[in-house]
Amino acid sequence: MGSAATSASIVSEIAKRIRDRQVGRLSIVGSNSVTGPAIERFFFDLVQALDEHLGQGHLFLLGSRPSAADFALLGQLHPMISLDPRTSSMVRERSGRLCAWYNSSFDLSGFSVLDESKGWLLEKDQTGAHLPASLLRIFDLIGAWYAPFMIANDRAFRSGSKSFKCSLDSGRVAWHQPTFKYQSKCLARLREDFRELPVGSAAFVRRSLAGTGVMALFDSAGPARL
Repeated sequence: MGSAATSASIVSEIAKRIRDRQVGRLSIVGSNSVTGPAIERFFFDLVQALDEHLGQGHLFLLGSRPSAADFALLGQLHPMISLDPRTSSMVRERSGRLCAWYNSSFDLSGFSVLDESKGWLLEKDQTGAHLPASLLRIFDLIGAWYAPFMIANDRAFRSGSKSFKCSLDSGRVAWHQPTFKYQSKCLARLREDFRELPVGSAAFVRRSLAGTGVMALFDSAGPARL
């Protein structure tokens, strides 16, 4: 009993430390009373866009097979769907499909990919002209929210500014937060990977993302890797 009680006490103390640390970092990562409603609105807009995409019969973001994009999104949605009871309930009310996608993506032990070239949305069409509207909607959200944030943060970091301001969602959201080195490093890596694409692949990406605002991430002058 004593050992169990001690273990429970240690777990409780560690949990409090982690909770206090994470809550204390909210303002550092841009979450505050001003930006909070915008963050929540974007999140539920993304949930709706993902629900519509999955509802078109797409098992994963880019086709009938998982990609790095699915796993990246899975990591971000994990606490929202699995760990936090309140947000989990809110997501489930809005999209049972997204929760089903989360569960199937979390355990892909029975999923077999026999041909790496098969299963992509654009397997038979390399022009980028026939991306599903549901996928373009997701790109539109990235272009309206994430791209301007990443670019403004990167410019602030490279100029030595401790904080930055920018407009998101086509000017409807005013954003202000401390500058983050990590996001600048991520943007540098994205740009480096894009520059290393073969000419044909780079042209394909441009055609596919045209009009979404996402190409701004790659077209702005990029810093060297940090």
